[in-house]
Amino acid sequence: MKIIKQLFWIFLFSFLGEMLSAIILPYIAIPGSVIGMVLLFLALQFRVIKVEQVEEAGTWLTDNMGIFFVPAGVALISNFDILADAWLQLLVIMVVTTILMMVFVGKVVQRIKKRTDVKAEKTVKKGER
Repeated sequence: MKIIKQLFWIFLFSFLGEMLSAIILPYIAIPGSVIGMVLLFLALQFRVIKVEQVEEAGTWLTDNMGIFFVPAGVALISNFDILADAWLQLLVIMVVTTILMMVFVGKVVQRIKKRTDVKAEKTVKKGER
């Protein structure tokens, strides 16, 4: 029964995300699954629900995440003739976006590291007084 309750919470936020996605579709296209994950994150962050209420089911889902890539892989293979015509464009897009994402994440991590170093330095200086 515990796992059913945990799956209920995960599916509830997924459903809410899909509903919100359908509502905002005329303005901006955001996948419902992404909105659902953000809503679940916010609910956990603001303690609307506790981690214990979704932990076991969430762990199982992430441990078995490979299962969810099977349909996408089958779709890629079944549409290989379409992809074969655009392989160079897809390769360029993948390389460029990977580089951009690595630079972006690196800058964010550097900024966060700098802030935490400054806070740690201030804490040490306060302790010396």
